[in-house]
Amino acid sequence: MFLSLILSTSFNANAQFDTIEHLNLSSPKAEELFTFFKNDLGLTINWDYLVWSDDFASGGISFANVPVEIQVSKGTIKTSFMGICLEPHESLEQILPVLDSTNILFDNFRPFISTLQDGTKETTLEIMNIRNVLPTDINFIICDFKHRDQVHRNREEAYNLLKINNGGNLGVILLKEVVIGCRHLSSCINEPSKLPGIKMADNNWFSFRSGPDMRITYSFTEGILRIVVQVNSLVSAKEYLKSRNILGDSTKNVI
Repeated sequence: MFLSLILSTSFNANAQFDTIEHLNLSSPKAEELFTFFKNDLGLTINWDYLVWSDDFASGGISFANVPVEIQVSKGTIKTSFMGICLEPHESLEQILPVLDSTNILFDNFRPFISTLQDGTKETTLEIMNIRNVLPTDINFIICDFKHRDQVHRNREEAYNLLKINNGGNLGVILLKEVVIGCRHLSSCINEPSKLPGIKMADNNWFSFRSGPDMRITYSFTEGILRIVVQVNSLVSAKEYLKSRNILGDSTKNVI
C-alpha cells in the first residue's frame, strides 16, 4: 500500500533507503575494543581509529556487508550498540518529502565539515535523526556521504580483504541481522514499515536492498540486543573463541 502511494505521487521513485550504512558501537574502551576486533578476531578495517575532535574518536571494522563504527564520546560510560545509520539511494534532501508524507518525524540535518589538504573546507557528510520509529535508546540516523563512491570503494576493499582472509579468525561471512528489543511491539513494527525502501517479512523481519536485516522482538530491555553474524563454521569459530577464553553460551546452531 505504501509503495503504491509513493509511486502514484510526484516523488522520485529512487527516494528510498538502500541499506544499513553502518552500526554504532559505543564504549569507554573504544580503542581497546577496536584493536580486539582487528587483531584478536582478524577482521579488516574500514577506517583507522582516529581522534576526530576533543570529545570524539572512532574507527571502522568490516563485518563484510556492513561496517561497525566503534566510538567513544564525552560521557560514554558503558559498552553497547547504540546506533543504526541508513543510507539513502540519492540525497538526504530528496528523501525528506517522502518521510514527511508518511508523518515520520525527523530533526534538522547537520553537516559535517572537513578540512581538505589544501586548507579548504568542504561538507563531506550530512546526518539527520529519525524520531519515534525505533526505541529511544537507539540513535536512528540517515547518513548522506557526499563522496559516496569513495565510501563504497573503501567498504568494498575492506570486504574483499576480509574474504581473502577467509573471514578472519571467526570465518565471518556477513552480519546477518540486528536484533532490536521493544516493549511496545506494535508501534515498533508499524513505524519502520513506513520507511521507503524497507521490506517487511514474517517474524517482524525488515530488510533493505542490501546489507543486514533488522528483526524486532518484544523485550522489556529496549535497544539493540545483539547482532547475528554468519560464519563459515560454528565448530571452528567455537574452537577459536574457546582457545582465547572468550567463549560465551553456545548451542548446536548458535554461539
